[in-house]
Amino acid sequence: MKLEEVYKSIQPSVYAFFYVKTFHKETAEDLTQEVFYQAVKGYHTFSGKSTIKTWVFAIAKNVLKKHFRSGASKAGTNMIFQHEEAACLSPEEHLLKTEKERRLLEEINRLLWYAVLGLAVYLFYRDMKLVILLSFAPIFIWGMGDILAGWDAADGTGVVEHLLYSVFGAFMLAVIHCFFAAAGMMIGWLFLKLKESS
Repeated sequence: MKLEEVYKSIQPSVYAFFYVKTFHKETAEDLTQEVFYQAVKGYHTFSGKSTIKTWVFAIAKNVLKKHFRSGASKAGTNMIFQHEEAACLSPEEHLLKTEKERRLLEEINRLLWYAVLGLAVYLFYRDMKLVILLSFAPIFIWGMGDILAGWDAADGTGVVEHLLYSVFGAFMLAVIHCFFAAAGMMIGWLFLKLKESS
């Protein structure tokens, strides 16, 4: 394969790699150019034990690390470590990691709203049983439905086994939500006790 053909086949992937990591068009172009400069300069060291694309991407990762290290005084050390970690991920892995972080934040947000629910219900009704019921029952029912809806007989689990898994999973999910609602309820209880004592 000629060098020009290698460049045409790999260059879009290398550019995309840098663009995902830097979110800056000009920087991605400069870094892509640097990678191919390093590849041409060091072509005599290519042993052929891997594909040319793998070899070029190894160079790309090193160029990216070098790029982030060179901006250490401007960006701060913490930013460099984040970028070095991101440099080791493919664009797909980076997207999945970002999606997982977003979903984790959504779940934490939902749990915190259950603390607010516990506080509000206790302040209005002053009934601990109602707080527990309102935080446990809907999540338990939703959890059961969600887990049961995902059952597929082809995955090798039987109906009884999957039902037990569903009950346990929904119960644990509801208990976690109840814990946060109970924390909010305790804040409401403390607020009322402080208000009564003053």
